[in-house]
Amino acid sequence: MKLIDNASQWHKLWSIRFAILSALFGSITTAYMALPPDWLPYIPGWAKLLLAAGSMLTAGAASVARVVQQTKLQPNDNSEHA
Repeated sequence: MKLIDNASQWHKLWSIRFAILSALFGSITTAYMALPPDWLPYIPGWAKLLLAAGSMLTAGAASVARVVQQTKLQPNDNSEHA
């Protein structure tokens, strides 16, 4: 496996940020499904819609961000040692 040239700057990559947000939305949705059935009517419909839309949009944004060049990132000088 060969890492990208700026792998050490992973925290600055928008694709990673969106992927983390997508995982967060997905984990909240999973936690929602694990709630007891008698609690579910108390969760507003807009919250369910927000979770579904947020998960879908951030996953799509991560895919798009992966192929868009981020001009403010500097190439890593020690990329040969990755």
